[in-house]
Amino acid sequence: VKRMATLFRLLIDMSFVFLIGYLSIPVVENLLQWGGSRQQMNASFNSLRLVNTYGAFGSVGHARYEPIISVSRNGKEWVELEFPCKPGNVERRPCFCAPYHYRLDWNIWFIGFKPHEQMLRSRETWLFGLLSKILSGRRGRWLSLLDKSAESELFGDGREHEMGPIKYAKVD
Repeated sequence: VKRMATLFRLLIDMSFVFLIGYLSIPVVENLLQWGGSRQQMNASFNSLRLVNTYGAFGSVGHARYEPIISVSRNGKEWVELEFPCKPGNVERRPCFCAPYHYRLDWNIWFIGFKPHEQMLRSRETWLFGLLSKILSGRRGRWLSLLDKSAESELFGDGREHEMGPIKYAKVD
């Protein structure tokens, strides 16, 4: 009975694989622009709408700026805070985050697109909360959103008495 159930499950799984593969043919043709047609963004190619194109990145803009959050104890010496998957230190190996994105890294990535100021006043207000947490000098769950190296930058590996608290934070 268990063998029959396993075979039945395999049959169902393979049926879905072939169905999605078959329904993906027009999507791939659109992606490769076979037939000389212009590529369609955000389009479905069948009535079931099981597979489609997602075109958000075809229209986000031509330029993007990389926001960098830095902290300082004296306002003169600044240290960049690292994030687990955001581009930063070139000596660090790339992260593996599939199938999900690190939420903070994903959000900070979008700040780099224009219109920057408008987005900060509306959708990206979370950044001000993060800066507030950084400047509070208190550890918390929010610290897990940053790279492990950020904790030593913020709290000084137990040497905060020697180094003093973080007094300044900026986003370049």
